[in-house]
Amino acid sequence: MPAAEKIEATKVVFGTTPGKLVRLGYLHAHRPHTNSESGFDEYGVQIMIPKANVEDYKAAVAAFEEQKKLFFPKGQLPPKFHNPIKDGDKDVNQKGKPLNVPGFWLIAAKTSAYEMLPGTRQQDKTRPTTPPGVVGTTKDTDGKLKSLSEREIKSGDWGRVSVNFKGYTTGDSGVGVYLNNIQKVQDGEPMSSRKSAADEFADFASDADEFDPLS
Repeated sequence: MPAAEKIEATKVVFGTTPGKLVRLGYLHAHRPHTNSESGFDEYGVQIMIPKANVEDYKAAVAAFEEQKKLFFPKGQLPPKFHNPIKDGDKDVNQKGKPLNVPGFWLIAAKTSAYEMLPGTRQQDKTRPTTPPGVVGTTKDTDGKLKSLSEREIKSGDWGRVSVNFKGYTTGDSGVGVYLNNIQKVQDGEPMSSRKSAADEFADFASDADEFDPLS
């Protein structure tokens, strides 16, 4: 197997086919979150590719296959090999539960919030990395796309995502997907199941007159 540092990543930008965008899930683009499995602080997004978007699915598969062949040129894969492309209709999560996201291919893209200590799998909390870029579709006076704040983009929106596919052999082996940048193109339905306060208590708006603190 070639040395990992000599193998270049395979870049893919999802959502560039006219009329074909990807949906953004589990979005952590402005503030990192702690990965419950690795314990690392990461930025990330779940790229949700509609199954009708054949172009982006084929691009993902091609990038995965390229990195797999570069890291495992003899085709001999270890027993635990990570394939980042998941079928929302059929696949299960790490705990064996169905993903249950019908109609989508799913790819989790992430990037470390801190640089790794040399020769270890530990983050150096004194050396933060640069967050992924997040832009919209409007331009500033210089003609550059304007950056979006955390309040202007959410899980459920639609857009484009730039990533790098890269094989790895540290710990478990497989192909990882590393987040570069995100562009929001269109609003989408929020993915959170949490209701607003107005909706949560709408049926109880008039109960105050019936309240008896001594009953």
